[in-house]
Amino acid sequence: MGIFDLFTKSEKAQARKEERARSKDLTRAQELQAQFENTAWPVPLKMNPVNVAGAEKTSITDPVDKKRKDEIGPMIFAPHINAEPLKFLPLEELLFLMDTHERFHKISALDNFEENKRVLRNELLNRIRSAESLFLLNDLSTGYPFIDHGYVSLYLDKQKAEDAVKAFAAQYRNLSVKRFLGETKDDIKEKRQNLFDYLYYLGMEHILVNNGGYRASIVRSEISAPPDVAGDGKIAAQPALCFAMCDFLGEARWNVKYEKRAEVLRAKEEKMLKLIRKGTYIVPIQHEGPAEVIGSNRLRFNSETKIRFFVLQDNKDKTFLPVFTDVQEYLKKFNTAEWEGAAFSFAQIKGMLDNRDGIVINPFGENIMLLRDRIMEQEEGEAHV
Repeated sequence: MGIFDLFTKSEKAQARKEERARSKDLTRAQELQAQFENTAWPVPLKMNPVNVAGAEKTSITDPVDKKRKDEIGPMIFAPHINAEPLKFLPLEELLFLMDTHERFHKISALDNFEENKRVLRNELLNRIRSAESLFLLNDLSTGYPFIDHGYVSLYLDKQKAEDAVKAFAAQYRNLSVKRFLGETKDDIKEKRQNLFDYLYYLGMEHILVNNGGYRASIVRSEISAPPDVAGDGKIAAQPALCFAMCDFLGEARWNVKYEKRAEVLRAKEEKMLKLIRKGTYIVPIQHEGPAEVIGSNRLRFNSETKIRFFVLQDNKDKTFLPVFTDVQEYLKKFNTAEWEGAAFSFAQIKGMLDNRDGIVINPFGENIMLLRDRIMEQEEGEAHV
């Protein structure tokens, strides 16, 4: 018996071992499938849980028919889901499997649930990372991504996104589709912003990946780490505040009636106002006199320094001090050396109002206006939008 005979025996033993494991997994998968024999495959959830008075029902066509569900559905019963076949499934079928895996596990525990959930999830994340184009539902009433119960809606197919816009129109939502180039798209001629950096600044961490039926939630940070704006690990951003402002505006400008809407709107407004008062803002200034440079981006003034503030005027001749939550909003207007951006707390800004009528937060974005009288009161003020 030579050495090659030993290798052959070893290979045969390994093959027998692998075959026994496959047989064991198949048997277990069949046992689990039998437990769900009388359980129907899931169908798409209702698009939105809010029942709007006067709106027609928005039905969703199931993108996976019964025959196809019977073919691919049993994949979720495998003790160890194989990642390779998932690569060849259309997105709607992958989302169907993810949805079914979650729902069936709640009915009766599936083997290695967390491990298999990660296999399915990784395939979805890989598709998002490798997509040439990504499509976001945009709320035309705010100019920012549409927030639906804390989530923003992301599509990998433009037509499916446009279909969703039409469906939401039945609930009096005025939406559009906004396209972002994926990370793999090599087109230096087209100026673009990274979608997931953009969502970071807006505090939109929870994303609902949709494809016209089944959907799965992911977290923005699973795709991209927070951007390092300052280059020194410090991020000039206030995501929680920006999210609260967008969430409040989207609700306030939604022209509908539903039960407890007043309470929902009040709660969102109170949350926004609380964060506003805790915020630190970039304020455009011009100064004459001494200014001490602190660190890489900060200036310290003294009593001899004269400071001039930029002022905006509305159509009623009221004057407002513009303040910005982050660099992205500030640069929409002040991208030259004529004005400097200085950081001030909300308490400091109150002392700068002088005879101005109030402040406006992100005037070229959310445009939240707070009147002077309310700012000066001890209780929380009321936002005028």
